[in-house]
Amino acid sequence: MGFTGMEAQKDEDLVTDLTGIHHVGSYARIDNLINFENNSASQLLLVGQRRITIDDVHDSDNGPLRVSISAIETPLFDKKNQMIKAYSNEIVAALREIVKMNPLFKEHMQYYSQRIDIHNPYILADFAASVTTGDGEELQSVLEELDCESRLKKALELLTKEMELSRVQQSIKEQVEEKQRILEFIAVSKLLGKVQGRIICLVGPPGVGKTSIGKSIARSLNREFYRFSVGGLSDVAEIKGHRRTYIGAMPGKVIQCLKTTQSSNPLILIDEIDKLGRGYQGDPASALLELLDPSQNTSFVDHYLDVPVDLSRVLFVCTANVTDTIPGPLLDRMELIRLSGYDGPEKVAIANQYLVPKALEKSGLKEGSEHVPPTLSLTEGSIEDLVKRYCREAGVRNLEQHIEKIFRKVALEVVENLANPSHEDQHNFTISPDKLHKYVGQPRFTSYVYLERMYDKLQPGVVMGLAWTAMGGSSLYIETTTVQTKGGKGSLVTTGQMGSVMEESTKIAHTFARHKLEQVLEPDNAFFEADLHLHVPEGATPKDGPSAGCTMVTALLSLALDK
Repeated sequence: MGFTGMEAQKDEDLVTDLTGIHHVGSYARIDNLINFENNSASQLLLVGQRRITIDDVHDSDNGPLRVSISAIETPLFDKKNQMIKAYSNEIVAALREIVKMNPLFKEHMQYYSQRIDIHNPYILADFAASVTTGDGEELQSVLEELDCESRLKKALELLTKEMELSRVQQSIKEQVEEKQRILEFIAVSKLLGKVQGRIICLVGPPGVGKTSIGKSIARSLNREFYRFSVGGLSDVAEIKGHRRTYIGAMPGKVIQCLKTTQSSNPLILIDEIDKLGRGYQGDPASALLELLDPSQNTSFVDHYLDVPVDLSRVLFVCTANVTDTIPGPLLDRMELIRLSGYDGPEKVAIANQYLVPKALEKSGLKEGSEHVPPTLSLTEGSIEDLVKRYCREAGVRNLEQHIEKIFRKVALEVVENLANPSHEDQHNFTISPDKLHKYVGQPRFTSYVYLERMYDKLQPGVVMGLAWTAMGGSSLYIETTTVQTKGGKGSLVTTGQMGSVMEESTKIAHTFARHKLEQVLEPDNAFFEADLHLHVPEGATPKDGPSAGCTMVTALLSLALDK
């Protein structure tokens, strides 16, 4: 038999009074005992038999608490109760849904469904609660509930939470388009034993892992990996090779790849394909057409070798930041997989799992090394501050550079402490947010746009909108005010270094707002004669684009209506 401890007593080994445990527990039977190696520990499988409650406490003489218990009888229930039937049906449907989304539950449920009577609503509620990952207090609440309908309701609430969690996990696992498409590509290649179809082109901002994905594909297909960049390339000979009559002639990049990898079926990553140049030596984009087209590269002729080479077994993967500059015929031969940037929590998770361990190893501070201080750590708050104040880019390359910079400086401090053992800070290497400026300097981003609101409460005439930036996006305020209310000309002055498209948006917004206000305001309203000033903060930053019109109209209406 057992009673679970409360939060305040969970770390206590000895229970001396009833304040440390719940009054309702379980009487269980040991179903299986598993001993680990060297008898260092054992694992028990307990099967609950009935609920029990504490009746009386006996003197313990400062030893373990001794109590008298009794079994809690299960109340009868009305089989015709419609609410009980409805809750039971909902629980069964939820269990089936969870099994579909999370196969880990299937074996567990098959095992117990053959040993319990799921037609009994009390047992069904207990079983449903047991398969969830609810916390101890939630499960204890189900255990203590004696009313059949209430117990079913609480169990259904736990199942609903579990179902939502399973849906999120399934979404992450199965609905990530780029991952799914790459897996499909790999699966087809494995079954056919060759590459078929269009070439994959990974499109996304710098630092989101395009090259890493290429390496992962090569590793999963057990192929050699070779990367070369065509950014700024303007000479066709770099791809198709030089003719041997020239001094310093050499084969093209593809033949060099086959020679370097000593393989006829490597994975070749063509990087920065959107930055191809073009000069008097020819058009490299046209040369890549023959290279990337599966129907043509079976007899690719390199000028240096001057013999056909079969490249049909080579897997080509291209990367690009944008597609606008990729020539149309070349783009038509590729299948685009767009990789989006990472948000703040994703960057923090990537840093904790990959970037920090990698930076520690590169800096000679790997855990277990002789001179690594035991207090060395980069707190999660520091990583969040790095993401918010220093590294807002869509990728994580800049974040990795900042983390490596921090640990390089820590390595210097460790070496200095070895030379000067009396250094007073030698034991403190916990890098908290208030120490970041010491390692990476002052924050690059300190404005309200990302970190805080400029206004605690928006005033009439001020509206917050959204802006697109090269680093993802940010909030943007549109501020309007009246300059002259009487005797004005109804003009509109704009400031904030807006581009021509945005200037046109302000004029359209002003005209549209006046037209709508004529329908709700009196003709002699002072607003129609007032000279207005519209400002977009951060005047040193150029702004342009057609998407702020709605925000501007809202700001003008807010100013006119004083709301």
